[in-house]
Amino acid sequence: TQGINVAVPVLKAKFRAEVHVRQVGHGAKPATGGSTSTYVRKEETKTILTISSQVRVGISNDAECGVRGGARGKASQIVGGEMAAPLEFPWQISLRLLNVTANYDKGHYCGGSIINAQHVMTAAHCVLGGIPEQYAVVVGEQNINVEDPTEERIGVQNITVHPLYDPDTFVYDYSILKLNKTLDFNGQEKHLMPICLPSLNQNFDGQTCTASGWGLTKD
Repeated sequence: TQGINVAVPVLKAKFRAEVHVRQVGHGAKPATGGSTSTYVRKEETKTILTISSQVRVGISNDAECGVRGGARGKASQIVGGEMAAPLEFPWQISLRLLNVTANYDKGHYCGGSIINAQHVMTAAHCVLGGIPEQYAVVVGEQNINVEDPTEERIGVQNITVHPLYDPDTFVYDYSILKLNKTLDFNGQEKHLMPICLPSLNQNFDGQTCTASGWGLTKD
């Protein structure tokens, strides 16, 4: 069976604080005939945030942003969820790890978000020590096991890891990837949209948040 199936998956994630979030994610579920289907899912829960977000936006957005279409330490996880519609979260990307020598795609590696027409944000631990040629960004993705009509694979031109990132504590666990092409939100990539970035000193304590990414139905 191919396409989107409803299930209750487990999304592996690393956080600096224990949070219960409203989430969307993608997971793999065994289907009839021994095949595997991948789907998107979301979850409504009570949110408790203990860390304020103060981010200086150095890369301006190029289009309307953030409009949906159609635990502490290394062991933290987000669990549960339900199916989300295709392109409901048009900023979601799949970061692919490549075998440069053999020239093949090793598959989905990490999630991330489009932040403007030529940059995406992902976790620093996903790209630390890597080189741009080792990665590709897939936008417009829904099912990571099949080629979706809206998906597009883009090379990475440059990787910038936050200079204060600590791999032991995951403080400042984010990085910016510059794409090899500029997305056209009014043309070829009109189905995509960047996520909204916070303003300086904007505080999100006690607010509902959304986490997205690909995961498994069980550990």
